[in-house]
Amino acid sequence: MVFKAFKTARMRILRNLIEKNGNTLPNNAAIKEHIQSLDRVFDDDKHKSLLDFLYGNLSILDNKTSALLSFNAFILTIFSIFFVFLNENGNMLMFTLLYTGFFICIISTFICLSVVSLYWSTTSDFKNAREHMVNLIKVRDERTVIYMLSWRMSFWSMLSLFLFVVVVSISKISAQFF
Repeated sequence: MVFKAFKTARMRILRNLIEKNGNTLPNNAAIKEHIQSLDRVFDDDKHKSLLDFLYGNLSILDNKTSALLSFNAFILTIFSIFFVFLNENGNMLMFTLLYTGFFICIISTFICLSVVSLYWSTTSDFKNAREHMVNLIKVRDERTVIYMLSWRMSFWSMLSLFLFVVVVSISKISAQFF
């Protein structure tokens, strides 16, 4: 009884979330219409090849973004370790380099998340294949620019981390000799 009530509540919440996003759960007629639209597009070899190419581009971007997110997680871990060191002894330059790099990396991570947003083509997208391809090209181009921005920010974050390590090393060496 409790399980059935839980399942009913979960489905009601799911339907509300989907409808708030402007979508509805498909019924049998909508599913059939979607399949027919897909068949029309994929029966044409030219359209199929172009769609495969564009979705391949989007998959490459998703994979690169996923790798950059993993890299950013690694770099943020290194920054976190250095925060412990910096609390014990550090100067203003060290604080500036560490916090600047950390926040640039955080921003890069949030920007990356906008690249891997999920979008499923709708039935209306497949009714006009050319318009759908133009839309996919725009999505690809937007996501490429966003990815490149995020990548550059990760680079600047790494540069900040490298400079931090250089400053710490110089201060340690100079403390031993002077």
